[in-house]
Amino acid sequence: MKTSKLYLFLFLIIFPTLLSAQVASRDSLSNGYLFPDFTDGFVMTKDGNRTAAQLNYYCIQGLMLFKDAEGVVMEFAVPEDVEAVTIGDRLFVNSNKKAFYEVIEVGKTSYYIEWIGKLISEGKGGGTGYGYSATTATTSLYGQLRPGGSKLKNDEKFSTKTECNYYLKVKNSFKKINNLVMLQKVYKGHEAEIEQFANEQKIDFSETSNIAKIIEFCTKF
Repeated sequence: MKTSKLYLFLFLIIFPTLLSAQVASRDSLSNGYLFPDFTDGFVMTKDGNRTAAQLNYYCIQGLMLFKDAEGVVMEFAVPEDVEAVTIGDRLFVNSNKKAFYEVIEVGKTSYYIEWIGKLISEGKGGGTGYGYSATTATTSLYGQLRPGGSKLKNDEKFSTKTECNYYLKVKNSFKKINNLVMLQKVYKGHEAEIEQFANEQKIDFSETSNIAKIIEFCTKF
């Protein structure tokens, strides 16, 4: 495949830069980004082009971003034209919507992770300057930071949190497998065997390593 300049028109992403100072890093997210820094990788378009770029995934909005030659953070104007992206040694594929899913190989098959960034409110600052009162509010960062969306309040402090959705690809369609029942629906006829394995291995669907273990078990069906 030939390497060429991206033919896509690109739009400047302003909101991550303006609001990053208000969001504290937590749970491996760096101001809402999956990687601490923009990392060398490649963009593969559906017409066969392969272009080198420095990339990062902005979990807050589900956006694959990259830096141009001047170091300005940009997004793809037509993300549906992008087939896949590599960041370092990690592969991300277009989910047929705006988000990109990371590909995790397990034996002879693969499953997919959708990385999601969420805002956790740590309270509002009072006029006394004694810090923030705790709240339990959890807000999706997508709604807070998207262009045209509502802006964060200056007196409210937020941290970021990582959540994941897991998928299998069945007949070119992504099937969510966030729990045992969802997984059993993909492997109909083997529900009892899957449940027995999950119980014996104490599978926790919140742990990525557990997802790999049970998917590898299911590949025999």
